[in-house]
Amino acid sequence: METDMRLANRAKISALCITLGAILTACGTGGPDPQTDPAGSRPEIKQLGGKADVPAWIMPVPADEVLACDITVPLPQPFGDGPIDAIMPPPPGGAFTLVSEVEGDFSGSDSAHMHRMLALADTPTTLTFAANYMPQAGAAIAVYGADGAQVAYNSASDDNTVSVTFTAAQGGMHLVAVYSLAWSATGHYTLGASCGQQPQGQVTLKTDKDGYELNNEIVQASLHNGLDETIYLHGCAQLQLEKKDKNGNWTWQGPTHYCAMVWPNTPKELEAGETHDEGVYVLTTGTWRIKAEYGLGCDPTQPMSANTCQSVDVAYSPAFDVVEIVNECWGAWLDETGTCRGPADGVRPDHCCDDERQQHCSRLQQRYQVSLEEARQCSPYVLALQCYDEVPTALGPCACTTAVNSGAAQQTLLDLQQEYGTFKCLPTNVACPAVMCAPPSKGNCNPDSSSPSGGRCADTSY
Repeated sequence: METDMRLANRAKISALCITLGAILTACGTGGPDPQTDPAGSRPEIKQLGGKADVPAWIMPVPADEVLACDITVPLPQPFGDGPIDAIMPPPPGGAFTLVSEVEGDFSGSDSAHMHRMLALADTPTTLTFAANYMPQAGAAIAVYGADGAQVAYNSASDDNTVSVTFTAAQGGMHLVAVYSLAWSATGHYTLGASCGQQPQGQVTLKTDKDGYELNNEIVQASLHNGLDETIYLHGCAQLQLEKKDKNGNWTWQGPTHYCAMVWPNTPKELEAGETHDEGVYVLTTGTWRIKAEYGLGCDPTQPMSANTCQSVDVAYSPAFDVVEIVNECWGAWLDETGTCRGPADGVRPDHCCDDERQQHCSRLQQRYQVSLEEARQCSPYVLALQCYDEVPTALGPCACTTAVNSGAAQQTLLDLQQEYGTFKCLPTNVACPAVMCAPPSKGNCNPDSSSPSGGRCADTSY
């Protein structure tokens, strides 16, 4: 099924590429085919001028959300036309909404997406992509202008986060492609936009938040080189963790990830203006910070140290807290008896299944009304006693009664009433409105051309 969908999407994009023709001259090309080389990597797109190559494996994500670093600016009207709308048709009426962050999901080979973005002229914009798939799949961002030309690109191998900063010469609609470097990746991602340059004149290390939930969130760390020269990081683990102990002292906890026994321990170079992004897993609660040791004027052929560099310094992130939130409703589901259960047949509090219970109760109400109409059908030309049974007009504590015919439909109504009670749909402590129901009634079978049986039960007072 996935292969069929991928082929269908590739065919759609190929058709669009034919339409774009002269604008996107290399459309649909670039790199090995995932069906003939599934273990290969997507080609790195580093062309920063001329006509862009928008590969067929990048799938547009049509949406009314448009990414922008400043969501307070007025949206140009009309917004978007030409090649961008040919790649990604706008919603009906062009009803766009500006957002500072979009989310998405990769699934296997469907791991390359295209989003709309409003770029502000002469305003530095930083785009940050962060995902939770395996870091070995790599990550990339490519930005395309209104004419289809690529204006920015950055990639990160062996990482699931990447960022790029660019300044648009002309404002207006742009396209942002985010994808894994490997042909296949599965996981959730966010793509955020912020205005302004990274701090200049210093090396800064920051995290995306100041608090995280244990086992449920990944710390997204970003080390930026704001100096006007290259800095050198450790060749294997560039970032390290420190934790504050009970006395308020910072204690070293080790690198953010461990390397194989053998690796090229030559330093990692981070050129002026570049950023190193990394997703960090923290395994215990407490107050933490991340540090990065870096060197200046280092020998690029030797491990980074005070002996191989002119100077060595350290950048620290602000402190952040990791807390454990006990979720008593984790894994809750509603069984066929209306009991709220959890994994391994555990029982959860009723409120943990409120949403699912409400949906089920609503479906019971809808089924009851359908069955009620069936039970009210009768045959006015049959000499038999009809419409002498009474049932509530709705499920719930405040319903009046109405006449129905006996039979299968009436039994269905009784079964639905019982299920409504079993699933605890009946509200408690409900004061019914001060509206008197009609006196007890008998039913007549009146002719009704809209009824499949030719008649419908009608209530008649005694």
